[in-house]
Amino acid sequence: MTETGKPDGSFRLSLLSYNIRHGRGMDDRVDLQRIAAVIRSVQADIAALQEVDGLQPRSGGIDQAEALARATGMAAVWGPAIQHADGRKYGNVLLTRLPYGDVREGRAMGTVVSATVPRPF
Repeated sequence: MTETGKPDGSFRLSLLSYNIRHGRGMDDRVDLQRIAAVIRSVQADIAALQEVDGLQPRSGGIDQAEALARATGMAAVWGPAIQHADGRKYGNVLLTRLPYGDVREGRAMGTVVSATVPRPF
């Protein structure tokens, strides 16, 4: 968790990078509650998720980013690598417990999503 109030003005930021494979575990089951439990156990301030489904039939037609945001108490920021006209998408998601703004998406050597997070004071 973020620590504030240190004499030198510094703070600690905890990050998690997690390829969720559209929620499919090593046992071949799609289980978002299990994914959410892992994210909660790490207590990250920001979780950078890869291979997230949005409204895809293979994962039950739900927005996995929103489901994980609700299950972890975090906010979701999409950075889709693939976006269809019917609203289905697939790609990267930032989950954050910190306030954020200035969201940007880009494509370089893959898909990039960034969000500005103000320094906590």
